[in-house]
Amino acid sequence: MAHHDVLTDLPNRTTLLNHLVETIATAELDSTQLVVLLLDLDHFKRVNDSLGHHIGDELLLRMAERLSGCIRDGDLVARLGGDEFVVVLAPVLDDEDLTPRVDELMNAVQAPIDANGHELIVTASMGGATFPRNGKDPATLLKNADTAMYHAKAAGRNDFQWFFDSMLDETNDRIALTSALRQALDQSELSVVYQPQIALGSGQVVSMEALARWDSPQHGLVPPDRFIPVAEDSGMITQLGEWVLRQACCDAVAIQSELGRPIRLAVNVSPRQFRHRDWLNVVIRALDDSGFDPAALDLEITEGILMDNPHEVIEVLHALRALGIGIVVDDFGTGFSSLAYLTRFPIDKIKIDRSFVRDITIDDADAAIVDTIIVMAHTLGMTVVAEGIETEEQEAYLRERGCDEAQGFRYAAGSPADRFTDAVMAIAHA
Repeated sequence: MAHHDVLTDLPNRTTLLNHLVETIATAELDSTQLVVLLLDLDHFKRVNDSLGHHIGDELLLRMAERLSGCIRDGDLVARLGGDEFVVVLAPVLDDEDLTPRVDELMNAVQAPIDANGHELIVTASMGGATFPRNGKDPATLLKNADTAMYHAKAAGRNDFQWFFDSMLDETNDRIALTSALRQALDQSELSVVYQPQIALGSGQVVSMEALARWDSPQHGLVPPDRFIPVAEDSGMITQLGEWVLRQACCDAVAIQSELGRPIRLAVNVSPRQFRHRDWLNVVIRALDDSGFDPAALDLEITEGILMDNPHEVIEVLHALRALGIGIVVDDFGTGFSSLAYLTRFPIDKIKIDRSFVRDITIDDADAAIVDTIIVMAHTLGMTVVAEGIETEEQEAYLRERGCDEAQGFRYAAGSPADRFTDAVMAIAHA
C-alpha cells in the first residue's frame, strides 16, 4: 500500500519518483533519453456526477489496464491520484521512436470502454517532457510535463503537447495577470460595453449583450479571451460575473429610459458561476437592486454547463424561468451537446457560433450546419441568433434562412452605456 495505488494497483507517486531517480541515472550513463508523459482524463467529473463514483472507479481501472498494455520493458505507468496518470518511457533512443508511441497511447485512451455495462468514450489531455532536454531531475520533469498538459487542455482538450521553455513564460504571464486582475476588481479598472443584437426581419435593435472590458495600467487593454480564462481558473469569475451582472442591469435601466422603449439584456454566465450555491440569489439581488425587469433579461450559458449534473442544472434553469428570465445557449455547435439533447432543458434561444457563420457563403459544410440549426431550433420553439456577422452577404444568407437575430461588427462593436443610444440610432439610419 505504501508503494502502489489502492484502486488500480499501479505504482503510486512514491514509486514513480524512485523509478525516475534510477532511470535518470541509467540514462546519464548510457547517454539515452527518457520521456515523462502526464495524462489527465477530460471531463472525468461528468462520469462521476452522472453515472456514480463506482462507474468512475471502474473507468479508472480499465484505463490503468489499457495504459499498462501499451508499455514496454523499462517503461512505467503510475497513478498520481484522481484521473491523472504518468507514463515513463525509457530508454528512448531517438525522437522518431516517440511519435508512434504517443499516438498509440492517445488511441488507446479514446477506444470505447465498458464500465459495468456503460460504454464510455473518453479523451485525454497529455503533456510530455524529455530528459535531459526539459529537465534533469524528477521534480522538474513532472512539473514541465504538467505545464505541457495544461496547454493541451487549454488548446481544447483531447490533445498532446510537448513542453517548450516558452510555456514557462506564458505560465509566469498568467500568474502576473492573475495578480493584476485581482487588483483590477478591487480598484474598478474593469468596465462593461454593450453590443447590439438586431432583429433580421425589421432591422431594429432588440437586445444588447454585456461584455466585460479591462484597461490595465500595467498590461494595457487586455482582451477578454486572455482575462476571462484567468478569472475562471483563479475563481475570480464569480466576483467578476456578479459585478458585470449588477452593472449591466443598472445600465440597462438607464438605456431603456433613454431609448424610450424596452430592450433586452444578455449577460454571460460561466460554468463556475452557475455551479456556485448562491448564484440564483445573486441574480435576484441584482434585479431587485437595479429595478430591471427579469422578463427582459437573457442569461447566456455554454453547452458544457448542460452536461454537468443535468438534474441540478434543470432545477436552476426552471427557477430562472419562473422569474421570467430567458435562457440562451451561447456558441452553439462548439461543445458536446446536441439539439436533441437540449430538448431536456428549458431553452429559449440558441446563438450560432461565429466559427460557422464566418464562411457560410463560401463553405457548403458550414452553411449546411447553420441551415440545420435554424430549422431544428425553430421546430423546438427556440429563437436563433447568429453572432460574428461582418458582411452584407452573411446577413442576407441568414435572413433568407429565417434566422431571427444577428450580432456582429456589421452593425456595431461594443459601446459604453452612455454611447449605446447613439449606436442604436446609427443602425436605424444605416
